[in-house]
Amino acid sequence: MSNNKTLNWLVPSVVLILGVLLLVLAFNSIDQSVEIGTTLGIIGLIVSALAIGLFFRFNENNPQSVKKLKDEIKFKYQLDDLLVSNDLSGIVGFSKERNTLYLMTRADISTGIEILNNHYMINAFPLESINNVNIIENDIVIVNSTNKASIGKSVSGGFGNEGIQNKKVIFKVRIQAITKDVLHPSSDVFLYSSNIGLKRNSNEHLELYKSINDFFDKMKLVLKKQISY
Repeated sequence: MSNNKTLNWLVPSVVLILGVLLLVLAFNSIDQSVEIGTTLGIIGLIVSALAIGLFFRFNENNPQSVKKLKDEIKFKYQLDDLLVSNDLSGIVGFSKERNTLYLMTRADISTGIEILNNHYMINAFPLESINNVNIIENDIVIVNSTNKASIGKSVSGGFGNEGIQNKKVIFKVRIQAITKDVLHPSSDVFLYSSNIGLKRNSNEHLELYKSINDFFDKMKLVLKKQISY
């Protein structure tokens, strides 16, 4: 099992075991001191509840959920290719027919009557209006495409800044589009977000950047008619 998936199960399990031990200790202490037993019992319940919360937080999404959403969005918007973040919060895709890049961010929107869960705010840009595409890792730009011709450049090793390579755990990866659009000069969405993070050069890390590379390679083919190499 991968390091990331192991942590997703291990952390909540350890916290839950601690909560159960506190509850057992509280039960055994109640005869000696009601106050101590009650305090330990309350702490045990809180820790146990925290363990359950951590489990759902770390395991609420999985590859099946990502694939399902990817298939739904691809069909709904007739996209040629797209990427979906691990927590389903961000989607980036493009349509060859419409020559358009889509960046979608999940949001819960209050309509005054009800809250629309998992609604996606969408920014759409003609591909020819895009000046730069940046990859932002842990809030630091690691790939900055200075022109359209470099959009397909590999980001797998990735990292033009040696200091970035020293960061052993990756918690967030975003894609950012800089455009000529006056109203929306830039837009970005998450491609990866986790409190646990990815270990650099782990299988999950390499798979993530392989997906990003594949996406850019396909989008680069669409741009070929618009730019010279």
